[in-house]
Formats: sequence, structure tokens, C-alpha cells
Amino acid sequence: MSPSAPTARIEVARHKTKSFTVQEYELLGVEREPGKAAFALLAEPGTGKYVGSAFISLGRDMKERL
Repeated sequence: MSPSAPTARIEVARHKTKSFTVQEYELLGVEREPGKAAFALLAEPGTGKYVGSAFISLGRDMKERL
């Protein structure tokens, strides 16, 4: 490439997406760490297969009851 040749600039458009599923799951447990949000460990009903976790968005009094 010669010093006078134009350079091509490649731009890539990236889109951040979020998705969620509305479904019933079994609760395997709750993980809590001081100063961090609590989250639930979820499983498929019947099989108990772990499917992921979800943040628990409750008031302080309800979180403390967990």
C-alpha cells in the first residue's frame, strides 16, 4: 500500500438487545451477598434442570425475609 493510497474505514453497527421469558420455573435457591442485589436460581419444572438466574426486585423488608 502506498503512502498516498486512501484507507478504508470499516464501521460496524452493533445493537444491544435484552430479552426475557415469561414462564413458571422452580426456585432452586437464592444467592445473596452483602451490598449486592439478591438473585434467584431457577430450574425447569419437573426436571429440576438449571435454566438461569433472575434478579429479585423487592423492597428491603421482603428481601430480608428471604
